[in-house]
Amino acid sequence: MINKLENKKVINNIYVLSNLKDIYSQIKSDILYIDENGVKLNNNSNIHKINVLLSSYTNKSIFIVIKISNNFSIDIQKKIIFNIIKIFNICNKKNIDIGSIIDGINIKCAIIYENINFDYSNIINSIQALLLANKRLQYEFIYDVVCKQLDEQFALNNYCDFKCDKCIASRANRTFHKTMGCCYSFDYSIWKGANNVQLCKYLSNNKCTINCMACKLFTCKFLKEKGIRYKTNDIPLLTCFFNKKQREILSANFFVDKPKIIDKLLEKNHTPYPLYYLFDCCRIKNK
Repeated sequence: MINKLENKKVINNIYVLSNLKDIYSQIKSDILYIDENGVKLNNNSNIHKINVLLSSYTNKSIFIVIKISNNFSIDIQKKIIFNIIKIFNICNKKNIDIGSIIDGINIKCAIIYENINFDYSNIINSIQALLLANKRLQYEFIYDVVCKQLDEQFALNNYCDFKCDKCIASRANRTFHKTMGCCYSFDYSIWKGANNVQLCKYLSNNKCTINCMACKLFTCKFLKEKGIRYKTNDIPLLTCFFNKKQREILSANFFVDKPKIIDKLLEKNHTPYPLYYLFDCCRIKNK
């Protein structure tokens, strides 16, 4: 829905606007402000820790306003998303309703921007994920969003630059295989390395038929030398919604479709991370 005013619009029950005054009179609850410095309640100038601020909060509802400054770096996005997650978790535990009826719509949050050209999709997607009913749905949503982002970036920038089934690295004689680039599956062990290398069974008509995060994150040595690489720690939604072990799962399981990866992400595991990594616990067996 696009509001009649050009400087404000509704995206999935989230108001995006340049000035809170446009809707301020319709907000009937306390307002929790979030920016790169932290959180504060209403017009209080003091920045508080979220758990301290909300531990004594007794009202039944709250409205979240996220302020996006001109300095909207990846690190600032992470800080804001982490704070949003904390707020939602505490509000859910204390049965505090998030949102307010504005212009006849149940608006959950408002995003106030200084620069309309900034991409605030990560903030919107984080809120959308938190509004879903359970952890599996949240993980599936984040997984799909990030996979789509990666697909769009690879397509837009044409990193692999395939011509006649040969990628840019193949044409430079920098690959083991002459065609189809890196689309070769293999079995991997941290002790034995890669073996049983073959053209990926999920490749059909020169297109991948599954939704595998690890494959989408991967860039070959040739591209890495050009500065093209993707790490889970550099992607705000993955950093904020998944812990260190889960991010290993996302980046290590090549040639595995989404349902099995989501099952693995939901798996309870209390092994300390160094042992988890050493014994390759992140890998999905019997693919």
